[in-house]
Amino acid sequence: MSAPGRVAVIGAGTMGHGIAYVCARAGYEVMLTDASAPQREKGMAAVGAAFAKAIERAKATAAERDAAVARLHAAATVAEAVRGAAIVIEAIPERLELKRALFAEIEPLVAAGTLLASNTSSLSIAAIAGGLTHRDRVIGLHFFNPVAVMQLLEIVRGGETSDASVAAARAFAAAIGKTPIVVRDTPGFATSRL
Repeated sequence: MSAPGRVAVIGAGTMGHGIAYVCARAGYEVMLTDASAPQREKGMAAVGAAFAKAIERAKATAAERDAAVARLHAAATVAEAVRGAAIVIEAIPERLELKRALFAEIEPLVAAGTLLASNTSSLSIAAIAGGLTHRDRVIGLHFFNPVAVMQLLEIVRGGETSDASVAAARAFAAAIGKTPIVVRDTPGFATSRL
């Protein structure tokens, strides 16, 4: 199976390594990075552990694991991670100033069509995108924990998110085997409010 594109995952904690796992398993080339080198290593190891569990439960084969792991790479820097990415997904701590600073760093490094996604569970997508030039490309992709198991993916449309970005997010959700729901950029989105 040829890889459908490159995904950069910024943040290698619980959510980040889970996102990296499902993307690599779905055929994407994945660049995983974290500001902490030890956390990057832990994230990569956690992906390996997720494959071991999937094989143990007969949900994956060793050949599938080997192919996916060959598509997964640790990147030392954000710039290295986002180079050539079709989609960037941040999974860093839930602090608005951190997310805004990260996307401000990323925006000039990526191609014009790159989707900029936040895994935030509560912060406003419009606020995250506020300082950017291309706010139409910013979207929420709210994964649920554990990412490998939970089928739902909230696609959060910010006030300036384009129809094209929503369509790209829907196609991505389908490619990684998730069931998407598109929600408005309101406090708690849909599921956290429920």
